[in-house]
Amino acid sequence: METKFEALKKEKKTVELLNQLKILLKESKTNKNYSLALDIFLYEIEIMRFLRMHEEAINLLEEELKKDEFQTNEQRTKLYDELIKTLLRTEDFMKLEYVLMQRERFLINPHQKVMQKFYYAVCYEGLAEYEKAIDSLKSIKDNISSSNLVSKYLKLSMLYLKQKDLENAKNNYYHAIKFDVKKRNPIFYLAESDILYFEGDFENALIKYQEYFIKSKNKRRYLDRYILINIKLDRLDEAWKFYQKYLPTMLNILSKNYRLVFYVAALELARLLKNQQEIEKLEYLIEELKPVPPKLDQFDSVYRLLSIAFQDKHFKKPRDIILHLFRAMDSIYSFQKLLYIIPNEDRFIFYHYQKGLLLEKDINPLHLSETVIEEAINDKLSSELYTYDDLIKYTRSIYKTRDTKYVYINKIERKNELNQFIVYSDKIEQFDTEQKLVLLASEILKKLLRDFDNNFIFKEALDQYKILIEKQNNGFIKIDNNIVHFLNQHSKKIIGVSQEYLAFVNFQKMIKEEIFIDDFLNTEELDLHLVNNNKTIHLDIISSDFTIYAYIKEVKSKEESLYINPLLKIGDEHQLLFDNKEIDSKTIFMLDIRNYFDYLKDYNYLNYKDKLDSIYEFLKLTARQHLDKIYFSNYSKFYLLINNTDKRVINRISDSIIKKFEELDIRISIVIIKNTLTQDILYKLLYLDALTSDSNKVVYDNKNIRYNQELSKTILININHFLDKKLVPLSFISYNNWENNIESMYKVKIAYEAMLGEENSLKRVLISSNLEEEWDMLITNSLIKSIKQKTIVKQFVLTLSSTTINNKNYLNRILKKIREYNIILRINLEETIDLEIIKLIKDKSVSLLGFNISSKLNIKDIDLLKNFDYLCLDTVLIQNKYLKKFLKLIDNTKIIYILDHKNNTVKKSELIAFDIKYLIGNISTIYDNVNAL
Repeated sequence: METKFEALKKEKKTVELLNQLKILLKESKTNKNYSLALDIFLYEIEIMRFLRMHEEAINLLEEELKKDEFQTNEQRTKLYDELIKTLLRTEDFMKLEYVLMQRERFLINPHQKVMQKFYYAVCYEGLAEYEKAIDSLKSIKDNISSSNLVSKYLKLSMLYLKQKDLENAKNNYYHAIKFDVKKRNPIFYLAESDILYFEGDFENALIKYQEYFIKSKNKRRYLDRYILINIKLDRLDEAWKFYQKYLPTMLNILSKNYRLVFYVAALELARLLKNQQEIEKLEYLIEELKPVPPKLDQFDSVYRLLSIAFQDKHFKKPRDIILHLFRAMDSIYSFQKLLYIIPNEDRFIFYHYQKGLLLEKDINPLHLSETVIEEAINDKLSSELYTYDDLIKYTRSIYKTRDTKYVYINKIERKNELNQFIVYSDKIEQFDTEQKLVLLASEILKKLLRDFDNNFIFKEALDQYKILIEKQNNGFIKIDNNIVHFLNQHSKKIIGVSQEYLAFVNFQKMIKEEIFIDDFLNTEELDLHLVNNNKTIHLDIISSDFTIYAYIKEVKSKEESLYINPLLKIGDEHQLLFDNKEIDSKTIFMLDIRNYFDYLKDYNYLNYKDKLDSIYEFLKLTARQHLDKIYFSNYSKFYLLINNTDKRVINRISDSIIKKFEELDIRISIVIIKNTLTQDILYKLLYLDALTSDSNKVVYDNKNIRYNQELSKTILININHFLDKKLVPLSFISYNNWENNIESMYKVKIAYEAMLGEENSLKRVLISSNLEEEWDMLITNSLIKSIKQKTIVKQFVLTLSSTTINNKNYLNRILKKIREYNIILRINLEETIDLEIIKLIKDKSVSLLGFNISSKLNIKDIDLLKNFDYLCLDTVLIQNKYLKKFLKLIDNTKIIYILDHKNNTVKKSELIAFDIKYLIGNISTIYDNVNAL
């Protein structure tokens, strides 16, 4: 058979010869002579390329790779090399990328790996993924031949121009000259032409292109440049002649990419010439070249996804993990859409993958109504599959899903909430592979997010904790991979070393006890004795996987330590107990700075230390003559003791603290103590601290808690009473025109006798009882009834909660009721309000008044504010030097401005400066009922 094969190789390359080779190939496989069979098969592929049967050659190579006959590394590498060689000719880059991924497993020598990088660069350029192409070329070391170096740097120059990076394009162009000073490679002139074109020097760009064209042997490449340059020079006739001359050639060349760029440039020309017939023809030719995604080999696709997903990468936030995995999936397979949904209070954050980017959007649940996504969110199944027949049943869709065949939905649990990982597909043929990829990706996401949640927050705060620990003259160490790392200077000082790290076996020699790494993993604290200096050290230990962190302090006798907190140099919790064993009646306040961690993370240690100092000084000032002593524990808890149990004094102090430090989330728990301060009382303070909330930051001991509970019950009874009566007493506060003091409209409020407590208590009970919508409806009905009885023509301002506004059912009912009356809706802009809801209200011809606008002074909020008829400012806000500029950006001269001045004095110049028309505050009149108007 070998002799026959040698004879056939001498014959002319024809289709008949191919048929003879196929017969010989079958015989060699039957005789299990696979070495000869491979030679015959590869020669068969060579002939097919010679006969321009490229698609047939590709199909044949793909079929052979699926079989088990050629299994050695060398054999499979040869098959992949032939497939790549053929794909480079046809420029089917989508399939080429997939084949290159498969080939990676078989690369063993440096030359193969270098060529792989060149192939990737060509592939990514063809796919217009220029950043990846640049990275592939830059990863090739400069130990290759001069000609290859010239090609590398000229290609980098042209790729950087694609990214509009002129500086790097020029740098790489001039670097290429170092390896070919005489510019023997014609691409020098093409690259220079591209640079001149980018700079707008089209005349010289044309000259350099003509030099390239003359020197180049291949007259069918980069023809698009000539058309584009002549378009810029307004020489459309010349461009058209060139197009007509080379179109027949381009229609018949093998290269898809050169055809595509030629057609795209010609399409731009045809549109300028308004040649509709040519436009339609070129659009058809471009569409014909649209690549078809390759069929996936299941093992290679899974292997590729795993290898990309589990690269050694450092993620700064969960969003980075999602983007990383979506890019990995996109590099393997062309899914129609990749989506990740996270609940965010009463809304959802959508992460939508598009063209290598992760787009973020805040979505109101109302927009999900009657969609497959709404059902997926409400469904408790861990995974779900929706087919085309399922999807057409839904009346609405968030995304265009006309061509969608499957929607794969997987739930990922994070921090006691369910996230949605959703994949859309418009293909039917590869369902099994698709589903496996999605399920695998879901498990990878779970793993990466779980690891992130377990480790990242701790690592992010590590530097700030090191500073705090250093200030307390204590040490901090890390034990990892049998190495002890000394993370601050005091750790080295305490242990008695000067180096940054130490092998654990050497660390063992410094300890009197016999200690092993397992001893650190199985406990939270250790006391050890050092050999060299007879010190006793105490270690507080935490571990993450097999990484151990230990907080080290030197144990001193009680005579040496008076339990001083080193951060503020005042007594700590131990000193507090020690000082108050025998006392008369006192009141103890525990101030818990809840957000100290965020404050420390976002700013720095020195700023936080300054803030603590200011709190300490303010506590001394506000306690006045009642001050006993102040203590500080850990990083976030102050204890204030006063020699007074008067509730008025206690309330004054707690209120002043909360008001003074609004930027800090301070919670205050208060207990009156008699005789002695015990650990149980400190536990009680912690218990009370746990009962605080955003709306109730101060909690007293049990009597006060019971009182608050009883008050809430009473308020709820009162609310239900009015809901049953379907009527609630109202009062009215006037908005006055400051120029003539005429009352122009009236703010609607609950009458004082109906409140049974201050307004915030009422609001808290309504929220906790889910009665906000019903209460707003009650006020609306009561107002309309009052207007009808009095038959007065006045403007009324009705405040609605965000819960009611975002509930379309209740909102539409209220809008329907108030449409006949002169009622303005007052909306709190600090709460979450959707622009679509605001537009819905405006469509009903109802006027809007916005207040608390300080949270909406952003460019992105301008569209929202433009829809308001009235905006209410306050005396603090008008001191903002940027406010006037921002209000000009809204550019709505119809907006009427109101100033809520409360009890503050207002200057006429300020009213004129901000074009304020109405005032509300101590200038206003309060009317107990509608009859008083």
